[in-house]
Amino acid sequence: MSELNRNRLALALLGLAALAVMTAIFCFSQQTGDKSYEVSQAVLNGIKEKGLDVLTPVIALGDDDDGGESFHFRLEGRKWGHFYLFALLGAVEYFWWERLLKSRNDRLLGFKLRRQPAAMGLAFVFCLLYACADEFHQLFVNSREGRPGDLIYDSLGFGLSILAAFAVTRLVVFIVKKLRKVG
Repeated sequence: MSELNRNRLALALLGLAALAVMTAIFCFSQQTGDKSYEVSQAVLNGIKEKGLDVLTPVIALGDDDDGGESFHFRLEGRKWGHFYLFALLGAVEYFWWERLLKSRNDRLLGFKLRRQPAAMGLAFVFCLLYACADEFHQLFVNSREGRPGDLIYDSLGFGLSILAAFAVTRLVVFIVKKLRKVG
């Protein structure tokens, strides 16, 4: 298979993966508030039963067991859903944009770009726009509301995953260069 065909296949597969994640996000957002709560609780219970609570920690500051005043901040199941689904979307989008720019010799709309930083920025903007569209969509779903605060969880998810994807890409490039020098 030629380099061009491999690149087209990779772009198609990454594009399909992005569409699958966006479809999942849309389907979860389409659920009523009660159904969404029910599904997220079932997922959280499954996570706890499998001993994977570390993936969805409860973040709380202070202790009110003695009836004392303290500040508490608790992340619930749906917030972790936002985080992880958008993290997956962020990583897929980063790799799609990075591959697209590579196939176009790091050019987009006639501009020469630094591939990986440009892929990070483009993936971030795309994910942010999709997160905004998702919150807007929820305004029209029974017993749901679009919450700008949910954009924070979405942004943390895709932002951190884009950074991680960038770091992994840089690490792989570094290792390959070192191995080529040795071999």
